[in-house]
Amino acid sequence: MSDIQLENEYPIESSSNEIETPQEKTGTKIGEVSDFEKELIQSEVIEESSVQAEESVDGDEDDSFFATHLTQDFNDYVEGDIVKARVRTVKKSGVLVDFSYKSDGFIPSNELSDSLVSDLEEGFELHAMIQKLETKEGYSLLSETNARAEMVWDELFDVMNRKEVVDVQIKKVSQKGYLVDYEGASGFLHAEEGDDFSEKDTVQALIINVDKRRRKVLFSTRNIQSVIFKKEEVTKFLDTVQIGDTLKGTISGIKKFGVFVNLGHAEGLVHISEISWRRISHPSDVVELGQEVDVEILSLDKEQGKLSLGMKQLSPDPWETIDANYEVGQIVTGKVVRIIDFGAFILIDKDLEGLVHISEVSVKRINSLEDVLSVGDTVNVKIIKLTKHDQKIGLSIKNVQQDNFELAQRIEAL
Repeated sequence: MSDIQLENEYPIESSSNEIETPQEKTGTKIGEVSDFEKELIQSEVIEESSVQAEESVDGDEDDSFFATHLTQDFNDYVEGDIVKARVRTVKKSGVLVDFSYKSDGFIPSNELSDSLVSDLEEGFELHAMIQKLETKEGYSLLSETNARAEMVWDELFDVMNRKEVVDVQIKKVSQKGYLVDYEGASGFLHAEEGDDFSEKDTVQALIINVDKRRRKVLFSTRNIQSVIFKKEEVTKFLDTVQIGDTLKGTISGIKKFGVFVNLGHAEGLVHISEISWRRISHPSDVVELGQEVDVEILSLDKEQGKLSLGMKQLSPDPWETIDANYEVGQIVTGKVVRIIDFGAFILIDKDLEGLVHISEVSVKRINSLEDVLSVGDTVNVKIIKLTKHDQKIGLSIKNVQQDNFELAQRIEAL
């Protein structure tokens, strides 16, 4: 069978198991305020300010204060944004909704999907696109159908990545294939050998390319039976395992957010935070493609056929016993695993890293650490700082005798 082609050919992304190289070396940021904490802080500030406003003697100041905060709280939206709205009132002409804006929103009946009409009642939540923030009637004008049409493209990407089999309806038959409809999105289904579909037929297909900018999606029925069979095998496999089980697998893909592990009958994802107890910039710092690993099942979704796996859970957290194994002043041997502008990270145990600041490498001034240290160097270091609560180890090379002759010569030559 020939490759799928269109007059405006889609670039088909390769699904080969390649290692995605890190773009930027970054560690976990300490001390960041979470979104949840920000919300708490903001709410406390608003509550405190509200009390102050109530205590104000001047009524004009109260009005000014309220208007100021009203403007600050409701200036986030622009026309074209998709928002989550809650139905307040249902009318024949449309629905009045609250979408956390200074005015209510109105969705006309002709901007509502037919499939939603029977579900509309007070409290019902839906997504809508802002058409006009301000109208002369005093409300914002929204559209549910436009939001749905936009959001379907995000769904298409997700369905494609999950390799999910979907039902599409044939809208028109052409010489090269079929124009089809999926959830309101128009697409093209290439005609494979043996295909003989007619208008209004519903057929099973896979999404193989999505072009959101051009509003086009490409479907295929090629090898669909093998995909269906594989999904059935995954479903059977998931019925035989449970959370907490330990399995053996092979690293089948490496991405910046984690690694995929082939377990034979299914594939699972180990998020980067679940690979090692130490902080890593990229999974390739720890594992490599084709490597056999042991994993623990952290969660599973039988309906979606997804497995969430962990690797670090199969070894004890070294920080739990750090005080018993290490102390300030102790000399340990480690390996240079990462060099940055102001220091080098030294792996002193399987899941323990410490930082040698550039000022702690030599008594002499160093312009560039790479003149002295290289990734992979074995080095003797002294522990000069050890804080368990924030999991930090400070190390020093100054005045520490080195067993690595080449490293000792580099330091001496400074």
